[in-house]
Amino acid sequence: MIVFVEVVATDGPISQQRKEALQQIAVDAGFKTRDLAFVTAFEDRQGDPAAGGCLCWP
Repeated sequence: MIVFVEVVATDGPISQQRKEALQQIAVDAGFKTRDLAFVTAFEDRQGDPAAGGCLCWP
């Protein structure tokens, strides 16, 4: 499993476009999409937990 973690400080959570780009990199490297996870880590609990269909870590 590969877990992509994006730490949000100023730019926002993982967007759908960013998620698709990261997925493509992993698939091109031979990984299956079922083995990928995406996490957005927010500085505090004020972030949007539904952002980009990703797991959130406040």
